[in-house]
Amino acid sequence: MLVALSLSASSRVAAQVPTRPALPWRTIETQWFRFHTPAEYEGWTRDVAQRMDSVRERVRLVVGHAPSRKVDIVVEDPANATNGSAWPLLRAPTIVLYPVPPNPRSFIGNNRTWGEILTVHEFAHIAHLTRPSRNTLAQLRQRLPIGAGPLVLSTPRWLTEGYATYVEGVLTGSGRPHAPLRAAVLREWALAGALPTYDAMSGTQGFLGGTFAYLQGSAFVDWLAATEGDSSLTALWRRQSARTVRSFASAFAGVYGEEPPRLYQRFVADQIVEARAQTAKLEAAGVVRGELVQRLTAATGDPAVAPDGQQLAVVVRSELEPARLVIWRNGAAAVADTVVDSARVRQVRRMLKRDPEDVAPVLREPLPRRALYTLDAMGARSHEDPRWFRDGKRLLVVRQEPRADGTLRPELFEWTPEKHRLRAVTKGASVRRADPSPDGTQAAAIRCEGGRCDLVRVTLASGAVREMVPSSPARQWDRPRWSPDGKEVAAVVHRDARWRVAIVNAETGTFREVSPDDGAERYDVTYTPDGQSLLYVSEHGGIPNVVRLDLATGIETSLTRVTGAAFAPEPVTIDTSVYFLHLTPEGFDLRRVVPARTPVRGAVVAIESPAAVRAQRAGDAVAASLAPRGPTAVDSFPRAPLRGDRAYGLGPRSYRLLPGFIGGPDGRMLGGYLTSTDPAARFTWLLHGVLPAQRQWYGGSLRAAWRGWPVTVTGEAFSTAQDLGHESTAAPARVVSGLDGRLQWSGGAVVVEQRRTIAASHVARTLHIPMARFDVSTRWRAGAAGGRMRFAGDSLSLTDARRNEVGQRVMGFGEFQAGLQAQRGARVASLRLDAHGAAGRTLEQRWTRVRAGMTVSSLQQGSGVRLDGVIGRTSTDAPLIEQFAMGGQSLFVFDPGLMSQRVAVEALPSGTALGTHMSVVRASVPLQGVEGYFLGWQAGNSWGGRLSRVAGVEARSTTAVASILRIPGSTAVAGVGRQLDGALKGKTTWYVSVQFAP
Repeated sequence: MLVALSLSASSRVAAQVPTRPALPWRTIETQWFRFHTPAEYEGWTRDVAQRMDSVRERVRLVVGHAPSRKVDIVVEDPANATNGSAWPLLRAPTIVLYPVPPNPRSFIGNNRTWGEILTVHEFAHIAHLTRPSRNTLAQLRQRLPIGAGPLVLSTPRWLTEGYATYVEGVLTGSGRPHAPLRAAVLREWALAGALPTYDAMSGTQGFLGGTFAYLQGSAFVDWLAATEGDSSLTALWRRQSARTVRSFASAFAGVYGEEPPRLYQRFVADQIVEARAQTAKLEAAGVVRGELVQRLTAATGDPAVAPDGQQLAVVVRSELEPARLVIWRNGAAAVADTVVDSARVRQVRRMLKRDPEDVAPVLREPLPRRALYTLDAMGARSHEDPRWFRDGKRLLVVRQEPRADGTLRPELFEWTPEKHRLRAVTKGASVRRADPSPDGTQAAAIRCEGGRCDLVRVTLASGAVREMVPSSPARQWDRPRWSPDGKEVAAVVHRDARWRVAIVNAETGTFREVSPDDGAERYDVTYTPDGQSLLYVSEHGGIPNVVRLDLATGIETSLTRVTGAAFAPEPVTIDTSVYFLHLTPEGFDLRRVVPARTPVRGAVVAIESPAAVRAQRAGDAVAASLAPRGPTAVDSFPRAPLRGDRAYGLGPRSYRLLPGFIGGPDGRMLGGYLTSTDPAARFTWLLHGVLPAQRQWYGGSLRAAWRGWPVTVTGEAFSTAQDLGHESTAAPARVVSGLDGRLQWSGGAVVVEQRRTIAASHVARTLHIPMARFDVSTRWRAGAAGGRMRFAGDSLSLTDARRNEVGQRVMGFGEFQAGLQAQRGARVASLRLDAHGAAGRTLEQRWTRVRAGMTVSSLQQGSGVRLDGVIGRTSTDAPLIEQFAMGGQSLFVFDPGLMSQRVAVEALPSGTALGTHMSVVRASVPLQGVEGYFLGWQAGNSWGGRLSRVAGVEARSTTAVASILRIPGSTAVAGVGRQLDGALKGKTTWYVSVQFAP
């Protein structure tokens, strides 16, 4: 079970949380928690850890439960993103914290500190979901390798997320339950009749679909608590974990008298009534939304108008396609780029010609615009935050780039649309929200590292970054904008639980706050073209609206009065209009307001809820879901002394017993694994035992992987055997291949491996090309093994007719893999080249072996086509046991590189054919996790023979070490294949396997 706290719609943390175990890590202990963190986040972690025991106690009092064992907390930053997750395993509860603070426009931008709201929310999950069952059978199930309590298995997502969000608001007086943005979303959706159904509240579909478990879920929980009292929630948890097994619906109805969908419908009905009442107040004062420029969907990016006012850049999104950065004409020239549906026009003309009294359909929305220029995403890595240079020909944009260790960081790029040129400005700088200076030599930007967001200056020629204004855990910066004269920078700063507007002296770094001190949040700041005023978003009155601040007088004037929310004001230089984003249930529309034409009259209309941290009446809870609560003072979490601070070392150990299974043409094999790993995946070991089973490999091995260095070192010891004298289940008689006996191998091996990623920006810089759309990945491995080998054959053995041969097998191998991955929009094309070489001595005979392979694929959203090919050659005097043997399933008793002569074709029995030469080609069509394939193979003493063919369908899943779940890497395969020619022509075989590796 995974519970994830996410900034926007639907992102969830994957089951494998990437960690960088080669970094220097520290472990910091409190009475109830163990924090594990890279040294670079130690300051942020220490500050959070000192308050964590207080967080536990406060959450325990609200939830009514807390685990009695220590909770491991991993602090990491794999993607420079704001997030966190809770893993409520009964025997190893774990929390993951990402230290990057949220921006002010996120649902969790409303907080006292990021560490506080994050830890309260995630530990609320742990306290809630680790409540154990009192049922005897369920208690036995809880002892499984990944034991989870009854609430994890039965509670719908809206309640797991909604309840943690409710606790977040109660204990911090901030967060989503207190944020005007939650109220804006629910109010706007209620007015449009678009609030989610009961089932959709737990879903992830549509714009902001994944957030409703947090937003609407917490509002519904608040309403339930106000209706039946706070203790009703604890009563629900007790009924779910009772000795008597109940469904969630039954447990819920036993507390609230009705099943949840019916009560939810009543709550939604009350919300719609309340939303209309609140909107009536706004309409009485006069709603000002400006004019609709473009109807857009999903999370539209902030608009950027060119200095001459003739072009407009914006990031557009849809639910199915990756984001695109587009440039439209602005002003009168925009009409020429309107996309006219000519087919629709002809249809209407024909309709009116046939029936002159018919009526043409009304167009109430602007027609879509055709882009002058488009910059597509690199897969999921879109180009964000476009800002124009003064020359109007170039833009600064931000894109996430992979680093060598696989983590992602935002980097700056200079885009010249007319020349189709994208130049990387920074490398490894982790900068975002950049705005170029008027002279074009530098940019003001935000750098988020170590749990802090600094205001920095970037030299655009070199990419050098230096601090303009430092941050601290209590002070964070966001969205800088240069003044027209280049002497100052306007930005927003988070201080004392509130976002404020500040102006920074670009030379000295001194700053002054200029926004009114009325308790409201203000953000999304920019200068007007004359530099005399600031435009920004103010939440004064409870609704995010665009305002203008006159710097000379300090007077704030509203430019919009919307029912939902207005964001990202952007002035136009050729007139007095202001573009902004407007929240709707479909996404952020682009609108424009001209203050002189549609002034906002009267004072700010206040939309606020009377409820404090807890609603006392059902009506207050409804109001609080649609209007933000007023400022609420709650106690902070006192600090406590830390109880330990040490080097991470091997980390805390957890142990798992896991089953293994292989079934196919070589028979069925049962096995087991005893494994141990740590939260950072630094050291993983795996003891593997396999029972004898027909022609499958069996025996035992101990394998261990150390990742605490820049290279991964794996050591293993094994004693294994395979009896190829057994009949194959795929054939009525023995498969005649020459390997007709029993092979035993006992020994040990060491393998060293390293993976690297080279980002597209680095490729372009290295090759001196205008733009690169592909990343490069490399992987190399080298290993050596030695041990005792015995082969007992009935007829042909290694080189003659001797029945038994015993001796040593000593070998070494090296592998190199290089891959290119090009992405354009949703289409991902990749090319991978593999090379493998091995040499050794087996039973006193020397041999060499080489293999080479290539994979080409083109995929879109998991579907497409992939082509694989591999060829290999072994020295002509190699013993039979070292020649290529076709068939069988992948090896996991020991590293597959130690026996690269075994060519896995799961639908064939092991040793279907032997030879010094082999080739395999495979064409497959993946479709949402399942792929159909057609495979041709050949093995013999030369290349060029006729290919034998196999066709089939299979599903395959491969995962890296899931350190948070304390599970090693795994591979699961299930499929069926049919031989189309050869001795096994017409034979259909199934195969399945579940195996683990360190």
